[in-house]
Amino acid sequence: MEDRIKHDLEGLHRLLMMADQPQSETRFLWVAPMLNHYKAEVLARLAERPRVDLRVLVGRDVNQQGHVAGQHVSPGFQTWRTTASYWNFGRSPRALVDMFRAIRRMRPHVVLVPAEKKFIAFVVWTALLKLFYRFRLITLNHPICGKDKSDLKSWNVRLTRIFYGFFDRVGFYTEAAREWAVGHKIVARRKSFFANNTLDTQQIWNDFPFEICENPQKTLLFIGRLVQSKRVAQLLEIYGQFCQLEPDAKLKIIGAGPLEEELRRQSEHLPNVEWLGAVSDQRQIGAHMRDSHVVVIPGASGLSIVHAFCYGKPYVTLDHASIPHGPEITYLRHDENGLFLDGDSGEVATALSRLLNDSNKYTAMCEAAFASAQSVSIDHWCENMEAALTN
Repeated sequence: MEDRIKHDLEGLHRLLMMADQPQSETRFLWVAPMLNHYKAEVLARLAERPRVDLRVLVGRDVNQQGHVAGQHVSPGFQTWRTTASYWNFGRSPRALVDMFRAIRRMRPHVVLVPAEKKFIAFVVWTALLKLFYRFRLITLNHPICGKDKSDLKSWNVRLTRIFYGFFDRVGFYTEAAREWAVGHKIVARRKSFFANNTLDTQQIWNDFPFEICENPQKTLLFIGRLVQSKRVAQLLEIYGQFCQLEPDAKLKIIGAGPLEEELRRQSEHLPNVEWLGAVSDQRQIGAHMRDSHVVVIPGASGLSIVHAFCYGKPYVTLDHASIPHGPEITYLRHDENGLFLDGDSGEVATALSRLLNDSNKYTAMCEAAFASAQSVSIDHWCENMEAALTN
């Protein structure tokens, strides 16, 4: 009996010693055909994890569409660049060669590649390299390649099922997206995971603790690319109607894109419109967020929802079937942390005025928005990604 107890104690001691020892790093190669500033900031947080050795293969900038580049060498991770752009990444011989060199050089344990139709050749090439270099291949993606979930019998769905077969793990941007994909047998639950799409919430909260806007001038804020899908022209219509209800109102527009010149002309008759251009510095963005009451983007909404919530700002957008909202739209709960409206510009303006003139409701909505941001924080994202890499 004494020998058995001694043996068990020695075994327990060995286990405790092993627990105290640092676990080995997972060499992780992330392929980013387009690395904008917010994705770079998020990846930098992941690279801070002691078990993650992150490198990023980066495509060429696509600034002409209003994206702000994040191609920089972060203190936390190294970037390898290829001359292939986002638009031709999947069929670029240069990208295929650079991928081979990156894998041969790094010998990663895990490789992440986006599963988009335009990257089919690149995914197949990476799957072939996997046979020789024995890494795990994962993706973080929309439920269906091409994003359209309207027709479950479409070729997009069939292609997606085949496409996901190349991957060892398939991740989704939200838990709702994962459940939809599993429920419709797009991917097996055992190989699926989710990591809520988010921003570097830690940095935002370090600089801008939660507070309710006390600016006496009712201020709307737009933040995003100035492209057709964002419906900025309709925002200007909404703001024009809003000014009739709130004559001293103000509209701030953060962003750049191909429609900027045309939109500026359309806004010339409107009072107090401030065009701020593309801004990537969170301290500058935070100063404008702090002085604004709500974030309004009538069109396609995605990470801008998280951005607004991080500052405790209610988010306002339109609930129309024709608008290609991102998966982050599931974070928005109508009349709780924002407004999800199905109406014309005048009705939206009236709803905004009603909200901003009800201090109790506005305060409750700001608090709910901030709580929603905490549920999709960068810490949660990193934890879910690390679990997908190491399990």
